[in-house]
Amino acid sequence: MAVYTELKVYEECYRLFLQLVTSTARMGRDYRYTLGEQVKRASMDMLVLIFKANKSFSKAEYISQAREKLVEVQILLRVFNDTRQLSDKQFAMFMEITVSVSKQLAAWERATYKGSKREGQGLVAGVSHD
Repeated sequence: MAVYTELKVYEECYRLFLQLVTSTARMGRDYRYTLGEQVKRASMDMLVLIFKANKSFSKAEYISQAREKLVEVQILLRVFNDTRQLSDKQFAMFMEITVSVSKQLAAWERATYKGSKREGQGLVAGVSHD
């Protein structure tokens, strides 16, 4: 098991979080204290879920939750762009990061599913040894 801080997906999520912190600080007050806090919380939750997935035997649940948080972040970023709280350049940068994270989480989820399917083949009479 790799150290979670060395995972590429964790590094990208952390990069996303840092960019959100700096970008939301420059937003209008109404956005900064409402949706800005919400998007930062969702990205922080993703970091924690990646940590939990990395240390857990049952990774799929945490990866799925991280993917849901990512969708929340993407929706909020879209709102920020549509309300001109982000420039088009900033929005493009955020979308590039979120697409990268999405692909990595999807690949990790597929690998986890395949791994659990292989382990399931060795079960006796459908009884799990958890």
